[in-house]
Amino acid sequence: MRDLIIILGSAIIVLVFIAGCTSISVKKSDFQEATPSLTIPPTTVTQSTIVTATITQTKYYLVAVTPQRNGNNIVITYQGGPDANLVSKFQYGIKTADHQWYSPKIGEKMTLHGGTSGRHHVVVIGTFTDGFTQTILDTYV
Repeated sequence: MRDLIIILGSAIIVLVFIAGCTSISVKKSDFQEATPSLTIPPTTVTQSTIVTATITQTKYYLVAVTPQRNGNNIVITYQGGPDANLVSKFQYGIKTADHQWYSPKIGEKMTLHGGTSGRHHVVVIGTFTDGFTQTILDTYV
């Protein structure tokens, strides 16, 4: 009888050991965290649906003008830049761009007659050969 208890006890220990060796060990890192999802209601479509996206790119031209005070006047000098050959005209002025400067050349100057001392709001807007307009200068002198 004693031998039977020893054999059964040994068998139970062996079975527990075998079951422990074959069990699957799972760590927390093995679980994938749930990610939030967006639920889209079903839509009935009779034809194929094509989704398109439009990507717009902002266009900028690189040219420069510099303002300089000369007494009560402000002298604007066209400095050029990588896109200098694409400038068709500048509109310039104090507070508003109400003067026209057609086909400006690099190094060319235009004078704004201020008439008074003090700071002036100088604005220069460029128009390019493709019709695109861009503010080139908006500063106080």
